[in-house]
Amino acid sequence: MANTKFKFYTLIFIITVMLLAALVVADNYILAKHATQSESQVHNQLTPVANALTFNLYTNIQIIKGLPALFSINPTLSQKDYATAAAKIFEGQTQLINIVAAPDLIIKYVYPIQGNEAVKNVDYRTLPNQIGSVNRAVATKKLVLAGPLTLVQGGQGLVSRIPVYMNDPDGHEFFWGLVSTVIDANRLYQASGLSDAALSIDVAIRGRDGLGEKGEVFFGNPDLFEQKNIASIITVPNGSWLIVARPKGGWEKLPDDIWLTRLYLVVAALLLFFILFSFLKTSMKASLANLKFRSLIVTSPIPYILLNTKQQITFLNDTFIKTFGYTIKDIPTIAAWRAKAYPDQQYREHVAYSWNRYVEEFQTSADMLSPIEVNIQSKYGKTHTALKSLSENIDNSGSEYTIVL
Repeated sequence: MANTKFKFYTLIFIITVMLLAALVVADNYILAKHATQSESQVHNQLTPVANALTFNLYTNIQIIKGLPALFSINPTLSQKDYATAAAKIFEGQTQLINIVAAPDLIIKYVYPIQGNEAVKNVDYRTLPNQIGSVNRAVATKKLVLAGPLTLVQGGQGLVSRIPVYMNDPDGHEFFWGLVSTVIDANRLYQASGLSDAALSIDVAIRGRDGLGEKGEVFFGNPDLFEQKNIASIITVPNGSWLIVARPKGGWEKLPDDIWLTRLYLVVAALLLFFILFSFLKTSMKASLANLKFRSLIVTSPIPYILLNTKQQITFLNDTFIKTFGYTIKDIPTIAAWRAKAYPDQQYREHVAYSWNRYVEEFQTSADMLSPIEVNIQSKYGKTHTALKSLSENIDNSGSEYTIVL
C-alpha cells in the first residue's frame, strides 16, 4: 500500500514537472514566433524603401554620363552652350542641386547659376572633405559617388563625379577635369520614403563615401548599428551602404496579448492537472481497495477465484488450491476449469447454462442473488459440493470479478 502511494505522488510530481515544462516550451514558442513575425514585418517594410532609395540614387547618377562627350568634342565650350545642354538634362530632376564641370579640378561651368554662385571658380584641391573622392575618380577613371557631405553653398549633398580624359594631337591621353552632379540628400531621402511620417520603422544608413559598414553613419540614429536589427546592402558605384531598420521605438519583446495567452495556457494546464490528478487519485483508491481485498482473500478460509472480463483466471487463493488441488497453471481459463471441475459433459452443460443465467442476472439486477449449488471434482478425484456465487471487486472497475465457493 505504501508503494502504491509512493507511485501516486511520483506520478503527480512527474505530471507537474511535465506541465511546467510544456508551459515554458509553449511560452518560448510564442515569443520566438512573435520575434520572427516582427523581423519579417520590418524586412517587408525596409525592402521597398531600400529599393526606392537605390532607384532614385542611380537615376540621378546616370544623368551626367553623356556630358563628358560634350567636352571631348569641344573642350573650350562656353558657359552659355553648357547651360543649354545642362538645362535639358536638368529638366524635371527635382532632387538635383546642380551640374558642374571642373577643368583641371577648378569649377568653371555651373548650372543652374542661381543658388550656386558660391561654387563658381572653386578649386577642389582646397576642399578637404571632397579632395579624397576627387582623387579616387581621377585614379580609377571611373564614376565615383562622394558623400553625403557638407556643400560649399550649404546643405548636405551626394556628389557623383565622372573623370574626363582626352587625347592630345599626338594621341596621348591626358586628364581634362571632372563633370559632377550634386544630389540634394534630404530630397533624395524624402523621395525614397525615408522621411515619411507614416513609416513604422526606424532606419539608419552608414557608409559615407561608399565605405559600407566601415563608413560613417549619415542617416538616422547611430545606435541602431549597436543592436541586432534587420540589415540590407545598397550597392553604390564605388562601394556600398549598409541600411538597418527596427520597429519604430524599438523591438517589442512581448506580443500585445501575451499575458492573456499565458493566462489561457495556465488555465488549460491547471484543468489538465486536476483531471489527471482526479483520475490518478481514483485509480489509487481503487488499487488500494483491490490490494486490501486481495490481502483479505489470500488468507480467507473460503475458496476464491479472480477472473477478468476475458474469462481468464488471474488469481486463486490458498484455500482454493488446498481444497481442489488446481493451480492457475492447471486452469488458466474458466473453460479449462469447467472441463476439469465438471468432467461429465451433460452436467457441465447444465452448470454452464445455470451459471450464464446467473451472470446475466448479476449484471442487470441490483438484488442480492442466491448462490448456485454445484458439485466440483478436485484434482485428486474427490467431489465437493459448494455454493457458487459471483461478486464484482471492490474497485468497481468492472475489469475483474470474484467467484466465491
